[in-house]
Amino acid sequence: MAPRGIFRSAHDSLNEIREGERRWDGWNSDATKVANELVNLLLQQHSAQLPAVWHPSLTFMFPDLPRRFEDVNLEESKVKLSQLRNVLDKMRQNVFNIKAAAEKLNKLLLQTDQDTANNTSEDPLFAFGSLRFYAELANGASKAYDCAMDTRYEHISELENTIKHFEGVSDVLPSGALDSDGQLVKLLIWQHSPGLKDSQLDVCGRNAIITLADFDELLALES
Repeated sequence: MAPRGIFRSAHDSLNEIREGERRWDGWNSDATKVANELVNLLLQQHSAQLPAVWHPSLTFMFPDLPRRFEDVNLEESKVKLSQLRNVLDKMRQNVFNIKAAAEKLNKLLLQTDQDTANNTSEDPLFAFGSLRFYAELANGASKAYDCAMDTRYEHISELENTIKHFEGVSDVLPSGALDSDGQLVKLLIWQHSPGLKDSQLDVCGRNAIITLADFDELLALES
């Protein structure tokens, strides 16, 4: 493939990554909202089981009120869990797409000569770095989003096991599941993804530290 065709194909792959990052931001915002609602429901479920929460006159007049509240609350929790899984599945597919775009860049490296792969060009985007430079950044970005997904799936597994505990399906309550401060920290990770945009991307032969946020800015230069 001629250099011009190589760079055009590389542009397409990098644009796919940038679009994937935009979709990630949108879906992550949706997922954070649902995760927050689910955590609140589970904390309420725990509180409802404490006798001090219910005024004696209420339980005297409506003996089954706590049980009814817990039943409704638990059903709503399962609905939220399903919604959260649906959003996470979209996010995971999106990460697969980012990874596929990174793989396209890797294949382009195999189709071109060393000079074209390792040097900058007059192309506006590739004036900032070579094809190899961007391919390595894309590989690093793909790994960073993979790790972010692992963190989210670990949390959703904890929330699912907490629901099972309240259902009586499991006797084991996940450690920290009902710690409101601990859950707040996890939700902040969902919301702000601390460390994700600061993830350092491996680029061979570069002394400078390049982060995922830097990569985003480079891709934004073309918009």
